[in-house]
Amino acid sequence: MRSIVACALSCVLSSSIAAAQSPCSPGLDLTVSPAQPMLGDVITVTVTNNTGVVLWHALGAPVGGAYTGGCGGTWIWGPNVIDVPVPLMPGASASIVWDQTDIIFGEQVPPGRYGFASGMTDDQAQFHGCCVEVGIHGPCLTPPANYGAASLGAGGLAPGLAAANGPAFFGNDQFTLTVGHIRGGAAGALVIGAGAGQLATPWGSFLIDASLPFFIVPFTASGALGVPGAGGVAIPAPIPDDPALIGLVAYAQALIVDDAAQAGIAHTAGLTIPICP
Repeated sequence: MRSIVACALSCVLSSSIAAAQSPCSPGLDLTVSPAQPMLGDVITVTVTNNTGVVLWHALGAPVGGAYTGGCGGTWIWGPNVIDVPVPLMPGASASIVWDQTDIIFGEQVPPGRYGFASGMTDDQAQFHGCCVEVGIHGPCLTPPANYGAASLGAGGLAPGLAAANGPAFFGNDQFTLTVGHIRGGAAGALVIGAGAGQLATPWGSFLIDASLPFFIVPFTASGALGVPGAGGVAIPAPIPDDPALIGLVAYAQALIVDDAAQAGIAHTAGLTIPICP
């Protein structure tokens, strides 16, 4: 189900662009902490020499710098202002910190994808390089929100649809959609679309624009079989790691088979999912 929902989100938002991460030379390891930094965080970049040979300066310091747009993008972190003592012995590490300021222009960088690079040579003039890509996220000012109205199901309860596990920022692989207050063990479907709608049906309102791309993800609720309100489901909905999605919106609604509901189908309100920086 995880891959289905991920595909649905990426397809209704835009074509997902895979991150072009440069391969690292064997034994040269580069890590970025925190792994999912927010705008304003101090970022620590660490390079570890597991090559088995001594590494020296080449093309800048051992921890070389950063590129905006990912590896191979625009250089924003100049080697002349970053210096780490060398040589870097086998098994040793060197770290520097970055306050997310563009050192060349002195400006605060915006949310987006960045590549961190390292480049050194050994005593045999063999080059060792590494570049890893990290998304820097900004505050989510437009969190997911419900729209429209839910219908009533078993026990006179209105099923609910909500978001969980953090902001809906690009690259959030923990993002989840939850459906609750439904009959235990009920069958249902999550509909994810590219637009909101208001289509009257025998069972209520279909709140997804059927003229735009949409996807249907079936599910079965947990909970004591048949008990009103005892059912629920958490559906992983990882958001593709693509800054091009920022500002786009997906729309969702859950439909639940329920013989106590109008025409045998209970439905949630709609849920907007704006993709944050």
